[in-house]
Amino acid sequence: LQSWLKGDILPNLTSYITRVTDSFSVLFDILKNFGLGMIVAVYLMIGWEKFGAQAKMIVYAMFPKKAAEWIQYEIHFTDRMFSGFIHGKILDSAIVGIICFIFTAFTGMPYALLVSVIVGVTNIIPFFGPYMGMIPSALLILTSSPWKCLVFLVFIVILQQIDGNVLGPRILGETVGIS
Repeated sequence: LQSWLKGDILPNLTSYITRVTDSFSVLFDILKNFGLGMIVAVYLMIGWEKFGAQAKMIVYAMFPKKAAEWIQYEIHFTDRMFSGFIHGKILDSAIVGIICFIFTAFTGMPYALLVSVIVGVTNIIPFFGPYMGMIPSALLILTSSPWKCLVFLVFIVILQQIDGNVLGPRILGETVGIS
């Protein structure tokens, strides 16, 4: 035991301690940033109406009344469009995730729920999101069966075509107000 301690542990003790302290330092930074983010988010949510009123006063102070009213209308319009898009995209992604779960569960693919959650969540990201979800999901299925992985890849491509050309435009068109 003494030779093991003197030969292996003590010479490397400095590097072990450095690694542990670096790990704690990184963990502390993450917790600190998370805590500060939560404090700022709560502060902004509590003062949301006050900040909106102050921004409105600034706009009316800087611009003539007609221009300020136009700016305020455009800000409200932009808010409606963005929130409509976000709500529609979340609904669309949930539907895609449910369709993916039904298919993967029906075909007996491994990790059906996990794969469907990954596909549904990454579908929120426009353009590249569906493919970002397809890659790790396909790798998960590949660990079990290459044939099922190929079937899954073909299914995801077909699902994304249907989502991008039929489902997405209908949902997003209704929530944003575009035909």
